[in-house]
Amino acid sequence: MQVVTDLHAQKENQSPALLADANHAIASQLEGLNMRSNEVVGGRKRLHEAGSLDARMESNAGALLDAGLSVHKLTAVVLNPYWE
Repeated sequence: MQVVTDLHAQKENQSPALLADANHAIASQLEGLNMRSNEVVGGRKRLHEAGSLDARMESNAGALLDAGLSVHKLTAVVLNPYWE
């Protein structure tokens, strides 16, 4: 209880300008933390989207490879009637 009383007495003895400066410093630190938090969330979202994009690209590459092999086989059949 003494600590609370001492803190209250210190608060009463502080000038309004010092309290305003302290409040401003705290507010700017909180704003900085909020911005960093948003950057982390945005980074995680970009990583997730990049992972999804990688999976789609891999799937598309597989489809293109399959199509390329089909074209290769078709070309071989046309050029070589004895293709097995």
